[in-house]
Amino acid sequence: MLKNLLILLIVINFSPLAWAKNIHYGLDVTIDTQNQKLTGTASITATEERTLNFFVANFSKLTVNEKTITPKQGYITLPIQSGQKLVINYELILNNENTHFIDQNNVFLTGRWYPQLDELVEYQLSVTLPNGFIATSEADSVDVRKTKTSSRFTFQFNHPLDSLNLAASKNYIVKTDSYKSIKIEAYFFQEDAILADTYMKYSKKYLAMYENMLTPYPYKRFAIVENILPTGFGMPSYTLLGRAVVHLPFIVKTSLGHEILHEWFGNSVFVDYEQGNWAEGITNYLADQHYAAMRGEGKAYRKQIMVDYNAYVNNNHAMSVKSFKLRHNPAQRVIGYGKTAMIFHMLRKQFGDKAFFAAWRDFIQTYSFRLAAWNEIQKTFETVTGKNLANYFSQWLNRTDIPQITAENVELQVIQGKLLLTFTLVQHNAPYQLQLPITIYTNENKTQQLIEITSKRQQITLTLDEPPTKVVIDENYDIMRQLAPNSTNISWNYGQAKSSYCSSS
Repeated sequence: MLKNLLILLIVINFSPLAWAKNIHYGLDVTIDTQNQKLTGTASITATEERTLNFFVANFSKLTVNEKTITPKQGYITLPIQSGQKLVINYELILNNENTHFIDQNNVFLTGRWYPQLDELVEYQLSVTLPNGFIATSEADSVDVRKTKTSSRFTFQFNHPLDSLNLAASKNYIVKTDSYKSIKIEAYFFQEDAILADTYMKYSKKYLAMYENMLTPYPYKRFAIVENILPTGFGMPSYTLLGRAVVHLPFIVKTSLGHEILHEWFGNSVFVDYEQGNWAEGITNYLADQHYAAMRGEGKAYRKQIMVDYNAYVNNNHAMSVKSFKLRHNPAQRVIGYGKTAMIFHMLRKQFGDKAFFAAWRDFIQTYSFRLAAWNEIQKTFETVTGKNLANYFSQWLNRTDIPQITAENVELQVIQGKLLLTFTLVQHNAPYQLQLPITIYTNENKTQQLIEITSKRQQITLTLDEPPTKVVIDENYDIMRQLAPNSTNISWNYGQAKSSYCSSS
């Protein structure tokens, strides 16, 4: 029966790193909502000889050109000649609770529902549904054509993607707005439709913020889409938010902006996961940590990253930043989001806002609609700053520890008429190369100096104009490091010497 069927027509063009015009990929899919079954036919043609890898795990009745084929470890590898046509037929029961939800009124598919190439591909998606359904997917524009019994949605999207997703429901109320030439859409369930105006208002605010900070928004449309799955996903041109979280007040104030920023980092410049996931760290830094800084809470936010690191990362959970791909536990969250954000914060402090944001603009412009890895980030920053950053990135990406620093032998003395503050900085693990900020308080003012340390024990001598009342090392938690046992800064008041950890106020 028509009311139990969801019919999709998908046209896909293959693209490695950017567009590749030598592959044409068409996909027809029918979804039986009553039986939760998907039946599909993929048609692939090529203009040059290629070998294609498709992910087809859990597919049944899988054939290629009418011949039964058995996947190996969830993949099929198919050679294709110029002018040849491959036809892949398959069936799939939509029972993966993590990526599928289907009932009589809803269809949500976020992975593993079509033969997926292991490279970037370009989609033009058309969906035919029984009347009453509204559907959305990655798109710059959506065209809807209705008949007496069905509605056909055509999604125009002339950009490559790393995956295809679908959200469809009979319960959506759609509202629209715009920011400049960007169309903003809100797909909320009827009972939550009152939230749409607030979400669109905040979306315009975030789009303005990041266009000013970075580059123009990469797409022509942004949609906020509610769904039944417990998700907080960002996809190219839209975000998919679970109905369990859309009412929470912090979602529009932080999480929505985080997902919008992913349109630049992860959804237009794509992550080469084999080389590590850099996108969560920069998104955390320019979204969550940036919002905290706007509230005057940046210092506290960075300190909390270090508190969490001490709490969750130990010998059993330590990993390098370059090994981080996805978050599965608190330790991975602290490393992939928090520690990685601090890597970018330290770059910003070292080179300043002008160079920092110039590097990111160059990175986005160079690698949009391509895969990018840490090497590309390093090269971009080296080009903009004119500095060799091999050691910086190597120590922060490859090591599984963080600096542990104490101060010893603190002395204040007058030598040949000069007021000198001397102390020894000790790194208790293999030494990092660091630029430590030292803040010196006097009765009248405070000053800050940057000290470069490279060795396990390094004596520091500072010439002062007047006696200090307090000295604090890394007062604003700008360096990713192990905190003192009392979670305070390394500091001392005048007269408090020879102490490894001295508490500040």
